Amino acid sequence: MVDHRKQRFLAWFSKIFLPTNSCWYSQKNIPYLAASLLIVLWQALQAYSYGTSRTYMVQDDARQHVFWMQRWLDTDLFSNDLIADYFQSVAPWGYQGVYRFFTWFNVEPLQTAKILPGLIAALSTFLFFRLVLKLIPVPFLGFLGCLFLNQALWLEDGIISGTPRAFAYPWLIGFLDGFLTESAISMWIFMVLQALFYPQALLVAIATLTLSFGKQLRNRRKLFKAFVPWCFGILVLGILLVVRSVGNSADFSPILPVEMAKELPELGYFNGEYGRSFFFHQNPFIFWLFSPRSGFLALGLLNPLLLSSLALPWLLRSPQKFDISHRLNPKLQRIGYFIGASFLMFFTAHLLLFQLHLPARYTYYSFRLSLILLGAIAIGLLLEKWWRLIQNWKARKKRLWVLSSAFALLMLIISFGWLPLSKGLTVYSHLQIKGRIGDIYEFLREQPKDIVVASIAKEADNIPTFAQRSVLAASEYAIPYHWGYYQQLRQRVEDTIVAQYTDDLETLAEFIDKYDVDYWLVETWKLSLKEFQKSPRLQQFEPTSSAVMGNLENGKQPIFPIFYEGCTVVEQKDQRLLDARCIRETIAALLENQQGN
Repeated sequence: MVDHRKQRFLAWFSKIFLPTNSCWYSQKNIPYLAASLLIVLWQALQAYSYGTSRTYMVQDDARQHVFWMQRWLDTDLFSNDLIADYFQSVAPWGYQGVYRFFTWFNVEPLQTAKILPGLIAALSTFLFFRLVLKLIPVPFLGFLGCLFLNQALWLEDGIISGTPRAFAYPWLIGFLDGFLTESAISMWIFMVLQALFYPQALLVAIATLTLSFGKQLRNRRKLFKAFVPWCFGILVLGILLVVRSVGNSADFSPILPVEMAKELPELGYFNGEYGRSFFFHQNPFIFWLFSPRSGFLALGLLNPLLLSSLALPWLLRSPQKFDISHRLNPKLQRIGYFIGASFLMFFTAHLLLFQLHLPARYTYYSFRLSLILLGAIAIGLLLEKWWRLIQNWKARKKRLWVLSSAFALLMLIISFGWLPLSKGLTVYSHLQIKGRIGDIYEFLREQPKDIVVASIAKEADNIPTFAQRSVLAASEYAIPYHWGYYQQLRQRVEDTIVAQYTDDLETLAEFIDKYDVDYWLVETWKLSLKEFQKSPRLQQFEPTSSAVMGNLENGKQPIFPIFYEGCTVVEQKDQRLLDARCIRETIAALLENQQGN
């Protein structure tokens, strides 16, 4: 009886390694797809629960790419706002369209940003499951691949941000499906979507098709078949460039020149600290390999088991027969063009720095997807080999070896399979930012919608998102790649630093008049020389920061504290919000008294 049950169990379990003859959407495959989508649901609910656990919480990058969309719900918000205009100008149309669609149902953009990650992950999972089943019709491998995919998606802050880069995953998966299976329609659809949501992915797609020409040169029919999607991709790219240049009302050119970028502390290593947009690492090994903006191996957090993808060529050449490998689609080898194209665009982006934005963007997503796809297949082959050993055990020593290997495999599955899906390793890596000054946000929301808040405090980063009011400048929005924008923002920051640390009443008054400032947010403890020296964020704005520190060292104390008592409208924790009009009136009275004396 026991042997009979064991045989039935072994026969049932062996079926998970058997290829199916049915299409990817058959009834036999649906349970595996459903299990994959349950993983998405679990992760999405965890992320949404954590992201909405506080009234004032927002994903880090969403502060840049989402706040300005409140304009669609209230046209009076962020009027004549440099920061809002810039981030709207660089937002792809498809990305804007998704958020605008939700605003038609009165869903706030910030809420949409918390819903989108689950939807994008579900779409990515569905497309990836379909891709795996087209390449190798083993539903268990489809599930395994989707498990690794969701670990990669939820262990980093890309998809959770709801920003344009979150859409890189589904559109690259869709294009890879069309390219590997030579489906022109699929390639066309996803190249259009790439252009609308994440144009860097379109450049990778075009480069992939370009590299694939080499093998088709001797076959005119295949060459023509590859040439048509390539022409379509070039056409889409051309239309994208023309329409953006004509239809974009905000011009923030030129792109930051490389020579100037190397001189900016914000992109380098300054006073022992990384700059706001650190790029130029002094160590060439780190710069080219691991730096998050310039290295092609900056791949973020991935399941270590995916390194088994490196063993896939050996496994496929192994003399031992695998049931899985018998049905592997030979077109999988075309993934080499996809990987090669990512390298090509990576080096092209370095050559044309910063014309194609950041080089690492061209390898980050494509390399991650390639590792997941190849790793799932490799692990499937290894699991099948291990299972065959279990089925054929006879000797006692062999039985002990198989049992110990089964235990080790179980530990690996728990360590590298389940743990990356746990809350402690996912939601806390999503870079959710907590607002600390709720009373000040609420006060600002009650003020006129066209007010401007000046500040060099860290909390100024959150005011446009939580208070829905304009800030003159803030470090979160100090993105230097478009010099026409950054030059203006940098000047604003420097002027704010000078005004806050000045001991001259007229300098402070001129600043308020120049920028028509309504309120001023101050971190009261940061007006000393010691605190200024401890702030790399302020010291990066040379030569202004050196001049300010020189004044402080010479005993010139900021005059700002004299306005605390009479002009503070809200005080919370260690921060004060001051009425700039009150400051201006007080300065006028003080200057009048000085002239009278």
